[in-house]
Amino acid sequence: MKRRAARRRVEAMYRLVVFGTPQVRTLEGVLLRRVMQPRPMAVLSVLAVGGAHGATRDRLVSLLWGEMEESRARHSLSDTLYGIHQDLGGDAVTAVGQVLYLNGNVVSTDLAEFLAKLQTGDREVAVALYRGPFLEGFHVAEALAFDDWLAAERQRLAGLNVQALETLAHAAVEAGDHPAAAQWWRKLQAEDPLSSPAAIGLAQALTATGDRANAMEILVSHCALVRAELGIDAGRDVLDAMEEVRAAAASAPRRGIEAEPGPTVPSPTARDVSPGPSVSGSE
Repeated sequence: MKRRAARRRVEAMYRLVVFGTPQVRTLEGVLLRRVMQPRPMAVLSVLAVGGAHGATRDRLVSLLWGEMEESRARHSLSDTLYGIHQDLGGDAVTAVGQVLYLNGNVVSTDLAEFLAKLQTGDREVAVALYRGPFLEGFHVAEALAFDDWLAAERQRLAGLNVQALETLAHAAVEAGDHPAAAQWWRKLQAEDPLSSPAAIGLAQALTATGDRANAMEILVSHCALVRAELGIDAGRDVLDAMEEVRAAAASAPRRGIEAEPGPTVPSPTARDVSPGPSVSGSE
């Protein structure tokens, strides 16, 4: 029986980063600034999102040159692709009929790896790849259709990241790993500061580690933020979590008759914590 020859994985020559500040760089870390101009970067990003499905020329034209007369728009797309090929090589973007694809053997992307890790359940690696919102701070002038597409994709990918963080947090809680749970809840709260479940989860994890003062501070600060940003009071679930922290502090064993008092747990004002509709996250 013949032994199959092992396939050697060829590392891509370029890296497209779309989470956080977008960039294209070589394996040595050199930024390719020409291909990082708005429209080349937009074309690469649309193709990265398309993945194995790619994107048609018509789709790219409508997103990025929809305000332009059709023949000029198609010419502009051709010029943009020519520039991409000049910088990244002729195989960076391949075509099958009218459908264009980003060649992952030439240009690797953090997006493709993020989605692949979510697919295989390796959420820790996935959330580590998510270094910020999709194409953070990126804008293409006179491309309203692209702006709409970007907003929708940014929201979709942020949602996938939040789901992964929630799963990691709940798994840590079930495993009794409260420091890890606190880590994941804190990351989730950073993604969505108005999320009451994130604030409660973080407070409960901190309480379980004995850090009751900071647990209460998290909840009081959350109440103040909800009031300031949304003009409503935090929900009953947040108030219940505060009571749990107080109960944990009251029942905590003292180290001796003359034990020094612990840190003072702040007591929120009525305005901060009066019952109101529950806030489960930002709208």
